[in-house]
Amino acid sequence: MKNLNQVNNDFLSISSKKIRNLIEQGYYDTSYKINQNSTSLKQILLNDNEFYPIITEIKFSSPSLGKINKNMGKEKEILKMMEKGGASAISVLTQPLFFDGSLKNLETVRENTNLPILMKDIIIDKKQIDAGFKLGANIILLIETLYKNQSQKLDELISIANERGLEILLEVNTSEELEKASKRDVTIIGINNRNLNTLELDMNTTEKILSEKIMINQPIISESGIFNSKDLQRIGKTRVSGFLIGTSIMGSRDIEGKVRELSTVKKWT
Repeated sequence: MKNLNQVNNDFLSISSKKIRNLIEQGYYDTSYKINQNSTSLKQILLNDNEFYPIITEIKFSSPSLGKINKNMGKEKEILKMMEKGGASAISVLTQPLFFDGSLKNLETVRENTNLPILMKDIIIDKKQIDAGFKLGANIILLIETLYKNQSQKLDELISIANERGLEILLEVNTSEELEKASKRDVTIIGINNRNLNTLELDMNTTEKILSEKIMINQPIISESGIFNSKDLQRIGKTRVSGFLIGTSIMGSRDIEGKVRELSTVKKWT
């Protein structure tokens, strides 16, 4: 995994260049095809459930913290602990450069769960979407800020994902990005509390953005920096339908127990 000092204040730009190299090297090429299940993350988020749906994330490192979990190779065991704890969906990092992720992890998770799966990557090319589709992902991640000056390119990737029958989680970090995202043909919007250029975390981001009362038709989730039930209760007072949580779960000595703690937080009413 690359060190945070190497990415400075331009993480997305540096990552995109490195991912382009991976694409050219054939990392995302796969002829293997796994059948998807038809479970919809959007429907899970919209269900009138007593508790917040939790998308638990399998990742072993992060650019901001370094190594989080040393149990690479035990993805199946980690998945089962997440399921037993009450995970509503599974996010799988497929980007190897800063997260120690892999496409093999996506394949392993798909073969061992019926929960919806999010392919978590910095997607810049159709080949990545096709890889996620072939390996059984139900949802892909796209990042609004990555296409600040390439809105048409983002819409093209959205169209490709929709053609494949994939749900799309479009991630934003500002109210301006949320307004743009709300008008795109995407399934879910995620508000990332971390600025992906500087990697700075602001746990007030979700609340600040949603306080502006922008008209949104898609369900919204909050992402990054969420560690305990108090975080869920505080952020849950906004319009969020669920949470994507990785580090606090993967860094826990009791993954099943941590997921259970988070997945049994009652929704704000």
